[in-house]
Amino acid sequence: MHRLEAAPASAIGGPQLAELSRQLVQLMRRDAGRGPTRAKSYWAGPNVLLTIFGDGFLMSEKTLLDHGLEGVAMAYRGAIQQTLREAMREEVEDTTGRRVVAAMGCAHHDPDLMVELFVFEPFKDRSGGDRVADGGVGVGPASPDAPATDGSVP
Repeated sequence: MHRLEAAPASAIGGPQLAELSRQLVQLMRRDAGRGPTRAKSYWAGPNVLLTIFGDGFLMSEKTLLDHGLEGVAMAYRGAIQQTLREAMREEVEDTTGRRVVAAMGCAHHDPDLMVELFVFEPFKDRSGGDRVADGGVGVGPASPDAPATDGSVP
């Protein structure tokens, strides 16, 4: 297995990110009884990794949703994601070779999507400063301080 290198936000995909996505799906399948059928991981800057999962709700969750028990189904899904979060964090750290300082996730049922977000300990810049704290991340088209360069609206 190759360690992932932090990539610029524009570097999306790649075999290493695909492998990490597969590993996270396998973890969910092993520990929850079923894994999502689709998953993709993206770098969202040098210190954030985002994984989006599709078709991951269990049959029991779908049954609850079909019977109008959205709150119960979503609470159940949230509990599963929370229970698996530490194992996912460890998988991401092992694969990237970087320390995850925060991990969080959420789910949406229509369409059936789940997201896990991993925030890494920031790289130190050459002056010893923290790139996140010094504003080295977030100054770009997605930042509220900078206009979009392609004419799109954030």
